[in-house]
Formats: sequence, C-alpha cells, structure tokens
Amino acid sequence: MRLLALKLLLTAGVCGLIGWSLARPDKGFLAEIALLGHWGSAALVLAFLLAVALYAHDLQRVLEAIPEPFRAARPKSVWLMFLIPYNFVEDFWIIGNVAASLKAHAAARGVTTGTFGLISGLGWCALQILALVPHEVGSVAGLLAVPLWLWHWAFVRRARAAIMAGA
Repeated sequence: MRLLALKLLLTAGVCGLIGWSLARPDKGFLAEIALLGHWGSAALVLAFLLAVALYAHDLQRVLEAIPEPFRAARPKSVWLMFLIPYNFVEDFWIIGNVAASLKAHAAARGVTTGTFGLISGLGWCALQILALVPHEVGSVAGLLAVPLWLWHWAFVRRARAAIMAGA
C-alpha cells in the first residue's frame, strides 16, 4: 500500500509538469508537436503509441522467457506503460523489474556482472519526465530520451535472444 501511495504521489508531480506544459503551449513538447499540424501530430502520436506497444510486447516476451522463479514481475505488468500519466512513474518499476529478472536469471547461470539494461532504461525514464518541462531543457531531454529508449529496446531484444539460445 505504501508503494502505491508513493507512486501516486510521484504521479501527482508528473501531473504538475503536464499542467505546466499545458499552461505554456508556446514552449516545450506542445509547441514542437504543433509544428507538425493536426495530421502530422496525429501521425506522430499514432506512430509513437505503436512503437510503445511493440516495445511493451518485447518487454513481456523477455519476462516470459525468464523462468518464473527468477521473475520480479508478471510479464503482462509491462502494459501499465499505457496507463497515462501513471506510466511516467510506473516505467521506473517496469524497467527495474525487467533488470532484476534478467539479473536473477543470469546469476543462476553464473553471470554476476552487468547492469542488465538498468542504466539505459532508467535513463530514458528520467529523461521522458524532464521532457515535460516547457523549456529548452525539456526539448533536449526529449531528444536524448529517444536514443536511450531505443538502446534499451535493442538490449531487451538481445537479452531475450540470448535466453532463448540458452546463453
């Protein structure tokens, strides 16, 4: 119950950032999206949601590939990424659970070193929150979040392939 309360409190902070962005539509991500026009913005949002769905699917698949005793979370829990604005906070736990699961599985196989995607994963999580700031800081954070997210996604796909190959 305390963990949920903490997540909800942090989500309230995210809502404050979103509210700040909405109050400043001439700055930050809203201004950048507006440059695309209505159709361009709609296409970007749909493409982004599709990419998140594919990413969540890969996160679910890597958790499913890890034997149940080593999983820190249920595979379907990754779909909480679509629970906006709660997802901004929950993403940290999703990434942490995937990394903990990979680490536990690797340790059972004698591998005890590595970050198991934690640095790139937590990096994009933090940067996506900073991207909500209606300022140049938010714009830069958003630009930096995307390659970290893609890096983490590639890591997750490689990790699953390694698990499936028995490595």
